[in-house]
Amino acid sequence: MIKPKAGGAAGGVARARGPRRASGPNIGLIAVAGDEAITLEMRQLLGPRQAKLYVAHVPALEENGRATASGAAGDIASAAKWLALGQPLSAIAFAGTLTTITIGEERVARPLAEARPGTPWTTPVTAALAGLAQLAARRIVLLSPYTIASHRVLAAYIRGRGIEIVDDACLDIGDDGRVASLSESVLRGRLMDLRWAEAQAILICGTSLRAASMIEKLEIATGLPVVAAGQALAWHCLRLAGEQRPVPGFGRLMQLPGPLADVKQA
Repeated sequence: MIKPKAGGAAGGVARARGPRRASGPNIGLIAVAGDEAITLEMRQLLGPRQAKLYVAHVPALEENGRATASGAAGDIASAAKWLALGQPLSAIAFAGTLTTITIGEERVARPLAEARPGTPWTTPVTAALAGLAQLAARRIVLLSPYTIASHRVLAAYIRGRGIEIVDDACLDIGDDGRVASLSESVLRGRLMDLRWAEAQAILICGTSLRAASMIEKLEIATGLPVVAAGQALAWHCLRLAGEQRPVPGFGRLMQLPGPLADVKQA
């Protein structure tokens, strides 16, 4: 192997150096064990803004495991502390939808704030609600991959935040691996069966659903903005990190700026 000479390129041929590319924000992602799809989605969505993504995993909260809720906060705090080996982060996301609605956004925020003081945080639910607010959408159709019991809890949580669900469906799947392998045609079919014409937006929950590539096609087909879990999480992280430029190719939400005054931060 030929080593480059000092001040030159490989082979000794000097080349003019172009302007240095500005680096993007450092984003921390705490994913639930078994959900690999959200990491892939986030890299795809954050890539155009040269954001660096640092990932850690925590155990999943069992569907009926309220007894483990106190342990979830400890897992989140530990993951947040050692994420990126303690380097500063521009924003941090906990990507556990069911854990968040089980223990509450505030109980997720507390360990994040303790481990990363001053770092803005978000969750899939927090980001989705913020996205709907930016789109001025109060009536939605909802699709999730969850079991019937978990979907009902999710729907109740969303209604409790002042959102009207005009129609909804769940895929009744409890395994993240199976959810991630669902085809675009299956997801589109379930969504198009809903009464979307009566809604102001489409909400797709579940970070294990690979929805990024179908968002713009859905928006064209329905004329409605689509808020999907991974897309909303990426958008919210970028805006909280101060990155306001639009990201084309992933729906209307990714074109919208921040900041969002209605999002509570610890």
